[in-house]
Amino acid sequence: KSVYEFVERVSVSFGLTAQAPAYAEALLQMVADYDFQEGRGLRDFLRYWDRSADRVSVRTSEDVEGVRLMTIHKAKGLEFGVVLIYLDLQEWTTVKDSLPVTLTDGIGLDMAILPKKNGVQEEGYRREFEQEVHRRLLDDMNLFYVATTRAVHGLHIYLPIAEKAGSQKFARHVWNWVQNHEFDKLTELKASIGNPKKIPSEKKSVQLEFLPFESSPFSDRLNISFENQDTDGLSSLAFGDEVHALLSRYKKPEDINHWEKHRPWMRLAHKDWLEIVNTVRRVVEHPDCAQWFDSKHDSASEQELLNDNGNVLRPDKVVFLNDEVHVIEFKTGEECTSHHSQVNNYVMALKEMLKAKKTKGWLVYTNPVKVVPVSPTKQMRMFSSS
Repeated sequence: KSVYEFVERVSVSFGLTAQAPAYAEALLQMVADYDFQEGRGLRDFLRYWDRSADRVSVRTSEDVEGVRLMTIHKAKGLEFGVVLIYLDLQEWTTVKDSLPVTLTDGIGLDMAILPKKNGVQEEGYRREFEQEVHRRLLDDMNLFYVATTRAVHGLHIYLPIAEKAGSQKFARHVWNWVQNHEFDKLTELKASIGNPKKIPSEKKSVQLEFLPFESSPFSDRLNISFENQDTDGLSSLAFGDEVHALLSRYKKPEDINHWEKHRPWMRLAHKDWLEIVNTVRRVVEHPDCAQWFDSKHDSASEQELLNDNGNVLRPDKVVFLNDEVHVIEFKTGEECTSHHSQVNNYVMALKEMLKAKKTKGWLVYTNPVKVVPVSPTKQMRMFSSS
């Protein structure tokens, strides 16, 4: 079974779909996206989850009333009816990590990195230290301005005030300013101005309707009409993209068997997927192509190259065979003379980069498999198999 089916069954079994349907849907969407793009099984998905889980969230419509939690930087340019700010900025006179300074001692270096600490100003770099402190203060002031100008009807600012005397935290300076100005209400720990009563929103509230999560056995599901299919099946462009994607991911013969069993069922029909996998199989097993897919040789798939004109090139595959470099371009369509020019551009770019290595270019047409050597004279010598 696919990773999607497994996660769906686990979600239902543990009650996630009943207790938190929105989160279940978001999780399954993440799994579906992974299954479509990678499809390498549960173990690889769990690794993917470990890397990506902290960046995933449930998205809701902006028309729905609720609390949105974000950083001040993310809020820039937006506005909200009521804004709550917890202002906990560091002491701007304490500079941490490292401080770039300009050297004037004639030791052969223009710049150096010194520890950021208060003692720096006593070591001959007072000006650099003060500039860094002023930059930090200006950054804090800009952040404070952005945060306090997002509110339309109400603004609540929470200031963590340090107990020690002489604290240089930005929050302390804000509170000192508040105490020196006239507010409607001012106590030891609280100040307010204006009417705190909530002003009704003019925007029509959208009522959310929570529906139960529905699932059915995979065998009972309806056939899906895929967006990348035309009336006669998978489009030529989509077919070529799928073949190129698998060829770039191929590492070992077992990959073919894995792909046959793990079809991205929500994206591709069964017959189209089998045709894609079989096309890849014919290419990697072709006697004139086999060496390019041998794991003992170093290779790179769809890596960008920069030629002398500043153009970015992306050959399908580059293989390093002893003292030679082979550049291979796969084509699922008809043969065309422009394909030779394309591969020649790749070859010329690699020759400039790897002057000591002999570079060869190849075109591989997939249906049927034809291996065509590419040379500057564009002479064609062809090997074919049915």
